[in-house]
Amino acid sequence: SSKNLRFRSSTNVEDSREFTGAGLYESYSGCLADDLDDDDQGPCRCDPNRAKERGVFVAIRKVFASFYNENAYLERLRRGVDEAKVGMAMLVHHSFPDEFELANGVAVLTRNSKDSWEIRLVTQAGAVSVTNPEDGSIPEEVVVSVYDFGKYAFKQRQSNLVLLGAAVMEWEKDYYDLSDLLIKVAEEFGKTTGREEFVLEMEYKKLAPTGALTVKQVREVPQADESPSV
Repeated sequence: SSKNLRFRSSTNVEDSREFTGAGLYESYSGCLADDLDDDDQGPCRCDPNRAKERGVFVAIRKVFASFYNENAYLERLRRGVDEAKVGMAMLVHHSFPDEFELANGVAVLTRNSKDSWEIRLVTQAGAVSVTNPEDGSIPEEVVVSVYDFGKYAFKQRQSNLVLLGAAVMEWEKDYYDLSDLLIKVAEEFGKTTGREEFVLEMEYKKLAPTGALTVKQVREVPQADESPSV
């Protein structure tokens, strides 16, 4: 109860083939211990650096309330979405404090056939963002091709936060282990949707002290309609 929990939106109008809603809704962290201590006096029991308490029920309410963020409301209005058919569930996991992140990144996984996968891994050391680095740092780029007869990893660009010639994670073991994990997620996506060809984007982390690899979230990357126009 003394570890922050992260609450994330999961609606039927985001991250789908018909509606991409990245950034429309909000995620919040909450501390269960703050709800169980019978007072509302700070500091937060999960984060002593936070002067005020932040319980899980406050976080849950804020996530649900983000359904009516201005941009989210306007986007649904623009698309003509019937809000009577819209629902929001919630994903809950332990938060990932920056000091425990050994590496983080974004993977784009492409499945073009039953027998092959192409996985592009953009990884950076620690908790430094790969998409919006504040210090201008350059993330590592690795492509892993997976076939029935084997896996092959190729480094296309090196991170400038590690020694020359080094990889952000353990080469090649972590990259192959991560690829196996990502493919398991993608196979479940294929079973659920009944589709054999798709592109997925997943966020992942390598965490101290054990070096465990974990997938943080997954979303589909919509592709252009290949049907010929008349």
